[in-house]
Amino acid sequence: MSSRRFVAELKPDPHLRQFVLLAACAAMLLGMALLLRLPVAGSIRVGLAAIWLLSSIWEIGRISRGARRIKIIRLTAGEAMIVNRQGRQEAVEIMSGSVVLPGFAWLRLKCPDGLIHAELLRGDPVSCQHWRHLQVLWRTRAGCFGRATEADTISTPKRGSHF
Repeated sequence: MSSRRFVAELKPDPHLRQFVLLAACAAMLLGMALLLRLPVAGSIRVGLAAIWLLSSIWEIGRISRGARRIKIIRLTAGEAMIVNRQGRQEAVEIMSGSVVLPGFAWLRLKCPDGLIHAELLRGDPVSCQHWRHLQVLWRTRAGCFGRATEADTISTPKRGSHF
C-alpha cells in the first residue's frame, strides 16, 4: 500500500493539553521570580517583569485558543487539516520545529487565520494504525505535508528527526 493513501487521524489528549498549559504557567512564574531577583534597578526589574507577564499571558491564551479550536488533526501525504469543534475542516500548515518520535509528537500548526498552536501528541506505534501512518508520512514527507521540498528528492529523514 502506498503511503500516499495513508491517513493519520489524531485526537489530542486532554491530559497532555493540561500538562502543556501547566508547564507554560510554571514557566511564567519561574520567569517572574528570576526577573524580580535580577541585580538591576527596581524600576527595570518591574518593567521587565511586566513585559514577561504580558507576553506569558498572551502565549497561554494562544495555547488555550488552539486547544479549544482543534478536535482532530488529520494528515495525509498531500495535506494537513484540523477538524474544529463544530466539525468543519480547516487546512493548516505544519511549521518548522515540529518533531515526530516513536511515541510522542510535537506539531506546530498554523491555521488560516494566523493562529499558531503547538500540540503535544502521544501514540503507540504497535497498537494504533493512525500513529503508524503518522510515522510513515513524517518519514516520507519530511514533515512538509502538501509541499515538495529538497528533502523529498535528496533523502528521507531518520527516525525521530525534526524539521
